[in-house]
Amino acid sequence: MLRYFSGVTAYQDIADACGVPVGTVRSRLSEARGKLTRALLATADTTHGNIRAVTAERRSQAEELLSAARRGAPVPALATSWLPTVAVSGPGGMRAEGYDLLAHGFRQDLTAGVGYRLANVVASSDLAIWEVALQSPPEDPFHCPPSAVWVLHLRADWVERARLFHTRREPPAHTHAA
Repeated sequence: MLRYFSGVTAYQDIADACGVPVGTVRSRLSEARGKLTRALLATADTTHGNIRAVTAERRSQAEELLSAARRGAPVPALATSWLPTVAVSGPGGMRAEGYDLLAHGFRQDLTAGVGYRLANVVASSDLAIWEVALQSPPEDPFHCPPSAVWVLHLRADWVERARLFHTRREPPAHTHAA
C-alpha cells in the first residue's frame, strides 16, 4: 500500500516506515505482486466490499484526531478508535504502549506551533495509512520534517499497532554563480 498508494515509494523509506530491512521490503513487494495477480485472477467475477466506505471512515478518524490534537485534547479522539493498549513505534527506536506518548507528542507539537494537514488516507479492513503534511512554526522553519506517515494496523476496526515515520527533508538545491 505504501509503494503504490502513498507518497512513500522509495524502498528505503518504506523500510524505515515499516521498521524492516530494505531486502525485506523488496521480497514482500515481490510476494505481494504475485499474490495480487493470483487474487485478481481468482476473484475477477466476484464483487468486493466497498473500500471507499472504509477509507472514508479512516479519513474521518484521522481528521478528528488531528482536530482534537489542535484543540489540545487528543486522548478522547484516540479512545474512539485506538485500543488503550496500542503499541506505538517510531523514529529513533521510539516504543510505547497506550496513549501517553502520543498525547505528549501532540502537546509538544501544539506548544511549538506545529500545524497538521491530512494529505492522504489509504485503507483496507486491517490497515490504514495516514499521510500528514506538517507545518513548522514561522519562527522555526526547520522545526519538523515536511510530513509524517502513520502506518496503522487494525483489529476489529481498532488501531492495535501504530508506526510513525517522518519523511526526509530534501536538501536545498545549490545554485552556482557563473
